[in-house]
Amino acid sequence: GVIAAGFDRQRFPELTPDVVEAIGLHDEGWEIFDGSAPEPLSQAFQNGRAIPFIAIPPDQFLRAWDRSIGKAERVSALAGLVVSRHFQSLGRFGLARFEAQPAECSKVRQFLSDEQAREQRLLSKRDVGPEILERLVAMLQFCDLLSLHLCSNAPQPVEFPQDFGRGRIGLRREQSSAVLSPTPLASPMRLSFPTFLAGRDH
Repeated sequence: GVIAAGFDRQRFPELTPDVVEAIGLHDEGWEIFDGSAPEPLSQAFQNGRAIPFIAIPPDQFLRAWDRSIGKAERVSALAGLVVSRHFQSLGRFGLARFEAQPAECSKVRQFLSDEQAREQRLLSKRDVGPEILERLVAMLQFCDLLSLHLCSNAPQPVEFPQDFGRGRIGLRREQSSAVLSPTPLASPMRLSFPTFLAGRDH
């Protein structure tokens, strides 16, 4: 959300405050798993260590996704649309992961069907062109990937798949700074990340 708030609004006028807020809270559904809620679910940990989110089964990640979309929808119809589209994209991408597990595939397909119905309901409240909606989802996904990369502290340069009209955005490290080129940001930013220790083995 902080990254989205730093976008150049002259280049990205469609990035409204409610969408910025939605980008900031789009993973809030995970709070029931990651230890930030009062009673995190024990399934998020194994042998005292957090389970990577890509290894979490549909029963859990679909619950987190649904909670995240619900939180965004309470901000605005447009916010709900953007976050729903984001998780629909992840759901379609993840179907291949469960192709040998028909029951798990069925759960993901049901989620996608439910979200398409939600999308139609939200579009009746806030009509938005498909190109603008796609661009807003790309902004969320860029902010998501960038934050993951920064939190990982990986030293190697990367190129993100999103293109906002000036080519794909690359990131490289220069001492303690991360440099984006071409940058979607209006000006340099200083970011910090709150953390907590998870599990018994530190």
